Amino acid sequence: MDPALRRVWTEVVLCGDYDEHMARIGQAQGVAALMRGFIGWAKPAPGARIAIVGAGTGQMLDYLDPAILRPYRLTCTDLNPAYLARLGQRLCANELEANLVIDDIERTALRAGPGLLLATLVLEHIDWRRGVEAFAALRPTRCGVVIQENPPGMTSAVTPGRALPPSTARAFEMAHANLVPEGELTAAFAAHGYVREYRLAEEVADSKRLIALGFGRVAGPALPLAFSRVLPAERPVQEMHLGVHVLHGTAHLPDGLLAFAFGYRRAVLPPYAKVIMVPRPIMGTLETILVVDDSEAVLQVVVAILGHAGFRVLSADSGPNALKVAAQADGKIDLLLSDVDMPEMSGPDLGEALRKGRPGMHVMLMSGGIEGNLLVLNYGWAYIQKPFVAVKLVQMINEVLHSADRSQPGGQGFDSRKDAG
Repeated sequence: MDPALRRVWTEVVLCGDYDEHMARIGQAQGVAALMRGFIGWAKPAPGARIAIVGAGTGQMLDYLDPAILRPYRLTCTDLNPAYLARLGQRLCANELEANLVIDDIERTALRAGPGLLLATLVLEHIDWRRGVEAFAALRPTRCGVVIQENPPGMTSAVTPGRALPPSTARAFEMAHANLVPEGELTAAFAAHGYVREYRLAEEVADSKRLIALGFGRVAGPALPLAFSRVLPAERPVQEMHLGVHVLHGTAHLPDGLLAFAFGYRRAVLPPYAKVIMVPRPIMGTLETILVVDDSEAVLQVVVAILGHAGFRVLSADSGPNALKVAAQADGKIDLLLSDVDMPEMSGPDLGEALRKGRPGMHVMLMSGGIEGNLLVLNYGWAYIQKPFVAVKLVQMINEVLHSADRSQPGGQGFDSRKDAG
């Protein structure tokens, strides 16, 4: 945790100012609504252990029916003893019991194995990747996190120009929280054996949204699965058993769409689906990849595959948004992996635009259309045809990253002889 942020949350922001600000911008109310959603999604058994890390002053209890939490054994943590004291008062007022623990989640002393671990607006204030590692190390059956999503163009966690209570205003002058990218967060959980099962958004002030993401732990070793093209068959396949670990739930696969999951013990599949199992994926080497696709389903799948394979993944759903992500990215982007045909900006146009500022960046394009190969050949860039399986995608990316760059400007000036070596 950044020392300035640690001081902010242990010495500077007063309980009353914190509660006033969170209620004024609607985040206290939003967190309460998302907490109800988490309980409904996870459905913990009566008596189950629920750990709420970074619980703060417990302000959500002002907007939450306490009966929702009463059946469970609660543990609430925070860095600030004053916050926990205020939380304790709210627990008593609502006839709730909980263990209150002063704890740093990045160096947590919590006991492993809660049925449900919840963290609302915590990851923005710590090294969020270390936070995910800490959550996974506690081995909860399910983990729910809430992150903040800003409107386009707003990069600060606190709205510029918004009036703040005195101690909160002083804190904002000292340190700034960092927004957490949803795609990268999902990939990080996947790399630790947790697959996303739940998502809910709650609108708050200043056109922001609170995003609740629920992750379930894979039962046993995490094995990636890839669904290839939906193929014709003589009769529908309603259910398949493919060894011990396969996809859990129903997969909806239009023709040509890749799907991916970390799985459980059985798969309920759509008619005519072909399943390919990859028991030992080829692992990546921690390079940074920017994935761009206008299909939300494909984008989530590819981000999950690459995150599980060990890459650092950035993502965007269009060319213009990819340019914004790249402009805000810290450090090197090793590879652009983009769909060819996108409405606002094509993959090749995006590749050329990004390489002007990042000449050492590799480019790899993907397409489900028959014209993809012909288009990409004009640039000398790597190309993979959709649908593809996880192991092939990771293998090809590794080859591209560790091979000489053979790309050149597109157009009539392309010289195929330069592609021979």
